[in-house]
Amino acid sequence: RPEADVFDDYGVRYWLSDADLRRIDPKKFVRVYQGRYADVFESRQAVPVAHWLKEPNDPLALSHVPDGVAVECPNPQGGRLSLHLDLRHMRAQAIDTQGRAVAVALERFGQRWEMDVPPQSRCVVVTAQEARPLRRIALAAAAAWLCGLAAVLWGPWR
Repeated sequence: RPEADVFDDYGVRYWLSDADLRRIDPKKFVRVYQGRYADVFESRQAVPVAHWLKEPNDPLALSHVPDGVAVECPNPQGGRLSLHLDLRHMRAQAIDTQGRAVAVALERFGQRWEMDVPPQSRCVVVTAQEARPLRRIALAAAAAWLCGLAAVLWGPWR
């Protein structure tokens, strides 16, 4: 059921449903298409995936790049950019079109990445890599599990 605000935070704007979602929240959902078997509803409260913090309802264009996304910044005066990508277990880095590093920080609730974009930047490229400690912990856990399995199957107490 689309009553949780988490879908708005993730930027889910359109819903396909065979039920009338306006019964859940008539202020939030508007029917934009009525089909034979299902209807399309628009959530007017959905937050764009990328936007300036000063203008939360004005979405910024995204395009895919290897291992990340490029955010187009039509505002050359810079500012604080908010980007919703689930990168909690990743290490993110960003650069602008002039090659300057842009500091990337996870906002306090852990749902969005925020960054200060320098003036004159037309685009910010955000890339992410798997955090090394997580990979080491996963490998150590897998090795311990395999050693335990070997001990059970071939150990002297069998």
